[in-house]
Amino acid sequence: MNFNYDKTKTYLLACSFGPDSMALLDMLVKDKFHLIVCHVNYHRRPESNSEQKGLESFCDTNHLELKVLDTAGLETKGNFQAWAREIRYRFFKSVYEQNKADGLFVAHQEDDLIETYLIQKVRKNLVFLYGIADETKLMEMNVLRPLLLQSKASLKSYCEANHVPFAIDSSNLTDHYLRNRIRHNVVQPMSSEQRENILSEIANKNIELLKRISALNDSFEPYHELSISKIVELNGDDFGLAIYTFVSRTLPSFPVSKTSIQEIRKICLSPKPNIEIPLGHKWLLSKSYGVIKIQPRTTNEGYTYTLSRPGKLDTPYFALDFTHDSQNRNVGTNDYPITIRTYAVGDEILVGKITKRINRLFIDWKMPLDLRKRWPIIVNCAGKPIYVPRYSAGFVSPPGSNFKVK
Repeated sequence: MNFNYDKTKTYLLACSFGPDSMALLDMLVKDKFHLIVCHVNYHRRPESNSEQKGLESFCDTNHLELKVLDTAGLETKGNFQAWAREIRYRFFKSVYEQNKADGLFVAHQEDDLIETYLIQKVRKNLVFLYGIADETKLMEMNVLRPLLLQSKASLKSYCEANHVPFAIDSSNLTDHYLRNRIRHNVVQPMSSEQRENILSEIANKNIELLKRISALNDSFEPYHELSISKIVELNGDDFGLAIYTFVSRTLPSFPVSKTSIQEIRKICLSPKPNIEIPLGHKWLLSKSYGVIKIQPRTTNEGYTYTLSRPGKLDTPYFALDFTHDSQNRNVGTNDYPITIRTYAVGDEILVGKITKRINRLFIDWKMPLDLRKRWPIIVNCAGKPIYVPRYSAGFVSPPGSNFKVK
């Protein structure tokens, strides 16, 4: 096979020593790709160690670098399949980053594609793609699947014809898992015509799915935020597709699950005006007064800047120029040195003749949570807040202002 990938780059190959991954490994070696082979030994079957030795021998013969994750001693948590997948891909990601790889080859093939589609039908899942994509992003890795048009039988025949060693996973011979039952009872007995028909069905369903996603995109442009009142009117599947597309635009590697969609719908319907939920370790989905947005998670615990006398400050959060006059910010000569900082619990300020809590002002102004964390407050030399810039929806500091919030 001729693979249309850049041979000057470094790739990982996930290899189980089954016929699919060994066929792909042999093809890539013959095509002179720069590979690092990755194998996980779960010690779940008596033949696990002999399979690892067989792979080590093949890699030695072909002068290939092999990385092995031995899970002996690791505690299995919950469902084994889910645990194994998590462990496997975290291992791949570690090797991927260490070697600055450009892609991870995975040997999913045509049978896997059909099985995945049939499982989706059985479970009636909300899906964003029917079957399996030939290229995806996962944990910030480029995952490449070049064998989706090759049947499992043809790959086994390739190995036999080219004297490529492989082993059949004995756990795949049982009907313990739904995938195995579908594989043995539905996919393997299929005729060539039946395969073509179901592959055509998958392709047509994906075309219709893309049309629905495109229509949703058009209705929600520019899509940097979503109006809650509009998306809650969508039916369940369209709501899920809208959320999936919205999240994927910013976070293409984030796994948008049915559970996360349900959680997002729940916060959309909540009477609370401000809610944040984490999307992984680096991002947040925030609900704020009728819209949802995706924003970076910050570890910022506030800031403090001091101006000992009338002058200028330019920070990542605000800029001020009090060299000529600051009376319009309620700052007089006797207030120096002044401090410009973020909100602290208990902060109060005089508004007219009434003392108000500053967090109450934020609520009254309907200020989004992310802005409250970085909104500047001017405090005089006695430690008393004397000025808070007024916020309103779509706030922009006016040109020429002597105090600008960024």
